[in-house]
Amino acid sequence: PIDQLILRELYEQDKCFTEFNNLISITRDKKIAAISSMHTLMDEDVPSAFPPRYGRNLQ
Repeated sequence: PIDQLILRELYEQDKCFTEFNNLISITRDKKIAAISSMHTLMDEDVPSAFPPRYGRNLQ
């Protein structure tokens, strides 16, 4: 009975640890996706955000 109780507790702790680990992984993946999408948006916006240094109207 004591060994079974300890095994059950270990199983529950392992289950909780696995769920916690999955939450951390999901959070990390979401942060990476958000940062990646911000970089993509920045890369797309940069050429249009700054006018060309030399052009017909700027000479």
